[in-house]
Amino acid sequence: LGDPPPENDEDYSVGNGAQNSTYDLPATPPPLVCLPVFPSTAPYNFSVIRKRHEHGRYILDRVRQHKERTFSSTAPELIHPKGINWDAFRDDVVQMCGAAIARDPDGGRGGKGTLGAAAIKIKNHVLKLHECNGMRQMKEMEDDEARHKFYNAIRSKENNEAAVQGKWRTTPYPERIYERLSSNVVCAGLSSLDERTAVYELQTSLPDSFVGLSYTYTDTGQSEGWMKSVLDDTKGNDNAAKERKAALDLANDDGVVRAQVEATMAALLIGVQDRVMTDFGVLRHNELKSANWAGDIEEERSANDSVETAIDESPDIVEQPVWGIDCYTRRNITSCIEKDFDSSIALEFIEKWHLPAIN
Repeated sequence: LGDPPPENDEDYSVGNGAQNSTYDLPATPPPLVCLPVFPSTAPYNFSVIRKRHEHGRYILDRVRQHKERTFSSTAPELIHPKGINWDAFRDDVVQMCGAAIARDPDGGRGGKGTLGAAAIKIKNHVLKLHECNGMRQMKEMEDDEARHKFYNAIRSKENNEAAVQGKWRTTPYPERIYERLSSNVVCAGLSSLDERTAVYELQTSLPDSFVGLSYTYTDTGQSEGWMKSVLDDTKGNDNAAKERKAALDLANDDGVVRAQVEATMAALLIGVQDRVMTDFGVLRHNELKSANWAGDIEEERSANDSVETAIDESPDIVEQPVWGIDCYTRRNITSCIEKDFDSSIALEFIEKWHLPAIN
């Protein structure tokens, strides 16, 4: 801890080589005060490290760190804008100990009380201090900032989604039993006459295809016809002036026109989708094999033993009990992720990473 030799000392006084530094002083400096540039050479001893500490070497500007990490020009609202730069302190001590070992004639092989042995002991102690205390403190500050940010994100968004009430269910529901269908089946509970009628109604000579209607009934046509009828019926009738004026206002309402156009475009879009899926033969695709149909697959394999037909044994789909989240929790997670990313990233995280991780 003694004074280092002049050639190994460091002077951070103003006007003696002080320049703008990448490290801030603990207190906000006056506008004309320049911050020192710390050398990359190893400090001679703890006296030099103390000087660096007094001039802000180990004060971490977490606001600038966050801006550099996120490539953002706006300053974030952090509850801990300053912190300890444990990494810089560790690096300086390790460099100091390395230089001390190099100055010792016996290096690090000397016995107790030698410079090399003391340097090795100090280095190991600081590395342990950084690992146990430094990293824990940095993680606690990061966690505290995350809790603060996500808490504000949840509070700023209105969440009226459904939430599980009462005690959470921790046991899976009974497994569903599926019946494999090879043709149309009428629901149970009908009389024999109704069942025969339903089977007859299902018979058709048309090929399998989607409906493909370019127009489906909505209230758009009805409301448009009503407005026209009101205008036609009230024309020349002085007693119906108010109704005619109301109809004119409704016909000129951009919101009504926009709703009608959107409904018409949606109907046309459905018609185009149905036509495309029919042309691509979506209904003629092979059925997906379920893991619940293992018995049926074995029967098919036994029936086709005489014919050399390869049957893929791996199922395409399987139903199994999984853990999930309610809509309220899903909305909260989305609000937190959308604090830094867009909605598509939030959706990908929940469906691709979060849900598989909890299962």
